[in-house]
Amino acid sequence: MGVGMVMTRNQKGFSPIFIILILLLLALLGFAGWRIWESRDDKGGKIPSSSDSAPASADPEEPAAPALNYVKPPSEVYRVALPDTWVKATCPDTPDLLFLAPTTDKLGKCNSEFGGTVTISKASGDVSHPAAYYSGDSHLSGVSYATTTIDSINGYKVSYTVSTEYEIGTPAVGTQQTQWVLFDGTNSFIMVYTRLPGDPDLAAAAQTLAETFDKL
Repeated sequence: MGVGMVMTRNQKGFSPIFIILILLLLALLGFAGWRIWESRDDKGGKIPSSSDSAPASADPEEPAAPALNYVKPPSEVYRVALPDTWVKATCPDTPDLLFLAPTTDKLGKCNSEFGGTVTISKASGDVSHPAAYYSGDSHLSGVSYATTTIDSINGYKVSYTVSTEYEIGTPAVGTQQTQWVLFDGTNSFIMVYTRLPGDPDLAAAAQTLAETFDKL
């Protein structure tokens, strides 16, 4: 048998090792395909993706904000939102005056020097004062003065502590007060928060109340 005949016979067909490798490769591909199919069946025929694991974005309807409880003086020239559980009082002979407080015993008294926790009033003309008016008052200490705008009306907010007694005896020494004075070009609106010695600190509630001032 010549060399040429041997070479011709070796080139026909495939070696057993090559065939075994082909079979192993087909088996691996078949197993991988079966695993993918099983995964699809477990997920309802859907291959899981990164978006499937993330919870759907929810946009629940936000609860409506509670309605504000606005109160007015008898003249109805302005209104403010009364804090929860607070009470009000007015004076028949002073229609622009409004007393507000957390309890009835802290309400201002008509025709007296006691203004209670919060007093709101209106005055004709401009009754505002510069910062020097307060800082120069020897009865006051810790004066803080800053301009402010409420309901589009310019004015200022001033806070201080009564450090020495006035001739009339009020406010008492140790009393802390904050005033908001607004001038609309014709009238002044004055809101006063008073914290007597021993009273709880209601400055935050008074600030929120003042910010709801609305000239009618």
